[in-house]
Amino acid sequence: MEQSVLPELLRRRLDLVSRLSLATSQMQRWRQSGMAADMDAQRCEMGRDEAAQDLQRELHEALCRSEEAESGVARCEALIAEIEQSLAETDREIAAAAGGRR
Repeated sequence: MEQSVLPELLRRRLDLVSRLSLATSQMQRWRQSGMAADMDAQRCEMGRDEAAQDLQRELHEALCRSEEAESGVARCEALIAEIEQSLAETDREIAAAAGGRR
């Protein structure tokens, strides 16, 4: 592999690390959102008898948000796995390109 390829590989690696950081951050926000929705759902379930109609609506909304958060986490996990694979491939290419310099 030519030495001129190494700078491009390093740029690609930097981009992948940046994308991985963003996806991980998004996944964390989805997880936090999901936990908040789960807490709302539990609160609604505990007080169901007191104000049934309002709580049922609130419970439904909380469960929908929880499902949305779970879906968001799953999408982020898939993206993170894809980026990590690309990062590993890029690291192998960097090692091969750097090995050619010796």
